[in-house]
Amino acid sequence: MVWRFNVLAHVALGVRLQRLAGEDRTGAVPLIMCLWNRPQRLGEVLRQLSVQEDAPPIRLILWNNKRQNDALYLREIEAFGAPGALASIEFYSSRWNVGGIARFIVAHGITRRSTPEPFLMLDDDQNVSSHFVRDLLDAFAPNTYAGFWAFVIVGNYWERAEAAPGQQATYVGTGGSVCDSSIVRERGFFTRLPGRFAFIEDLWTSAFAASRGWRVEKVDTPIELTLEDSNQYLAMIDLKQEFWEYLKTELAKGRAL
Repeated sequence: MVWRFNVLAHVALGVRLQRLAGEDRTGAVPLIMCLWNRPQRLGEVLRQLSVQEDAPPIRLILWNNKRQNDALYLREIEAFGAPGALASIEFYSSRWNVGGIARFIVAHGITRRSTPEPFLMLDDDQNVSSHFVRDLLDAFAPNTYAGFWAFVIVGNYWERAEAAPGQQATYVGTGGSVCDSSIVRERGFFTRLPGRFAFIEDLWTSAFAASRGWRVEKVDTPIELTLEDSNQYLAMIDLKQEFWEYLKTELAKGRAL
């Protein structure tokens, strides 16, 4: 399958990030965001991240899944620079749209230590508070995947209840989340994800982490969702339910995915 070949090739070979603003800074926390069809949102996201308080400097990494928008993004970043809490801004223009799994490809390429370390993820349709980064880092611990968009699934995929802060969740969305980078050092995270469900990386991450006994839970942080009518999940409503049934069957076998 083309998707599987492209993703595994990226994982094996790594990606060459282009630094567009700022510089390396010791202790900077990686924050990874995928770009697709909302170029008008980047300036506001940069502004919100630049005013983060009580947090380490941010190493912002942008993966663009739609090369036609490269020039728009590059102009926006050049005009903005990397002020305030943003230590640096790095950019990757992908030849293929590989969806949200790109965040984890990046995490695989930039984290090498054997000790647990966090990486953050954000979607470009989310407005966050000035303590967003602090909230996520406060929720981090080894073997943790936690985020704002979190649910306990009680039946089929769409039969679910919003998780309470700190509660173990069945599903955590990648947008507005923190994850222990050790998850991407497990080759199975990439090789065992069925190609048919490749764009449902959030449900995969939740189930993969839970099957290994990780904390998968809700983070208490205010996030406002915008432009929801442009979200890619709208084309995958039935596929998400199918994937959940597949994962339930696998998890019922009592072994790690």
